[in-house]
Amino acid sequence: MAYARIRGRISHLVAAWRPGSSPSEPRRLRWSIPVALLTSLAIGCTEPSAEGPVESSITIDPEPFLVVGPEPSPGTTIESVRWATGLSDGGFAIADQYGAVLHLLDSAGVVRRTVGRRGEGPGEFGNIMWLNRCGTDSLFIWDATRRVVHVTDSSGTFVRDFRPEPAPWELSCSTAGWMGALGLPIEYLPPGADGRRAAAPVWIMDREGTALSDTVVVPIGENRPLGRQTGVAAGSAALWVGTADSAWVDRRDLTGRLVGGARVGVEGRTPTPAQFESSLTEITTVSPNPRAQEIQRQQHAPLPIPEALPPYRHLFADPDGLLWAVTSATGDPVTALMAVSVDGTVEFEGSLSRAVRVFEVGGDYLLGKVADELGVESLVGFRIHRLDGP
Repeated sequence: MAYARIRGRISHLVAAWRPGSSPSEPRRLRWSIPVALLTSLAIGCTEPSAEGPVESSITIDPEPFLVVGPEPSPGTTIESVRWATGLSDGGFAIADQYGAVLHLLDSAGVVRRTVGRRGEGPGEFGNIMWLNRCGTDSLFIWDATRRVVHVTDSSGTFVRDFRPEPAPWELSCSTAGWMGALGLPIEYLPPGADGRRAAAPVWIMDREGTALSDTVVVPIGENRPLGRQTGVAAGSAALWVGTADSAWVDRRDLTGRLVGGARVGVEGRTPTPAQFESSLTEITTVSPNPRAQEIQRQQHAPLPIPEALPPYRHLFADPDGLLWAVTSATGDPVTALMAVSVDGTVEFEGSLSRAVRVFEVGGDYLLGKVADELGVESLVGFRIHRLDGP
């Protein structure tokens, strides 16, 4: 494990010299000691580094500053925490998939308003899968059942909706106001262990759903537990697109043109049965329907465990333009994170003290959810501290 981690550090240094990498975005954050020391560092291993620990200009508090449980106040129940985002006033919004509502919270996590209900009319939801702010105070909510993006104002009042074409599988919002989209697979492939991956479109669109870029076709995720999953992350000036075939993540400008990329993640790790079972549970609980969950389990449970874990699990872009990746596997007791700048420099590497499904990396916070042994979910927020380099 130490060798694999050290090899990963060396690859980050090589990535900075990869042809086509773009230095066009400014880098605000830097390591406080030379990056070359990464070659002798193995974070999380028992062997100490001969050079001592590397200090990053980014730190994350070990304990959350925000915990919002399933019954945050009398008369309010949060049935599920499908997604969450920070609001411009310091509060937070939770997409409750099972309850088909939005919960709007203040900065202390107190629910100040709950809006929506299940249905097909204005302000009603079918299956909420994601929400975010896209460079404004408005909330953009992806409803996978109705295949529309609902737009509300900052108080949760319905304003409008639009239907992206093609339908997205995953969305990511830039602070500049545009959205990166990974579409649904062009063809359906049943669960399998043969490594096949369906193709899917990737494109950039504005807040009205109008395409801004050419469409690029990429392989979408493997339909199996612990399979490679393609992710998109809308940075400050470009879209990150990673297929998890390796630790390399492409970077595309607003026309869809490839302008470089960076390496993030850890390659060559062997999965465990516990990780497989946790990933299986994650797949089966996407649907709130118990019958659909059972069908998913019957289809996926007989598949063999993959030979290797993907190098990363989820991708995010923060307001400073850094690419963040969750490098731990589902089922791990902690959440390992890595952040790199556009030139491939590692800006952060560390772990949260518990298993967290990360939703968003903001300027001074990280949002996600945790689940107890019964599957009861709570929103958590961790404070991020950043120091500008010289």
